[in-house]
Amino acid sequence: MRGFPFCDEVVDFVNAHDRVFVLEQNRDAQLRSLMLIEHGLDPAKLISVLHYDGSPITARFIVKAIAERAHASGEVRRLDDDGGERSVSFPSSRDRAGAPDQAKALS
Repeated sequence: MRGFPFCDEVVDFVNAHDRVFVLEQNRDAQLRSLMLIEHGLDPAKLISVLHYDGSPITARFIVKAIAERAHASGEVRRLDDDGGERSVSFPSSRDRAGAPDQAKALS
């Protein structure tokens, strides 16, 4: 999102999806709160991913945080190119030593 007030495309996007992860870089989840207050969106659809320790947010943090939330809801899966499902595993810090900064897909 570029700024407030939010454009209609934001509301359309949220309404078109079951869940939307909202990346927040403050502890109060202000972006999610503004979306709820201004547009009356379903709070269950907007899931905050909070990062507020003062360091830059990384792709690794985002992938891990979303995976944890998806796993908690039982929705960790990925479709192969042929339409088949496979589970997706995210490496632990021990597994990542010397490994590239990306998730490992397991068949």
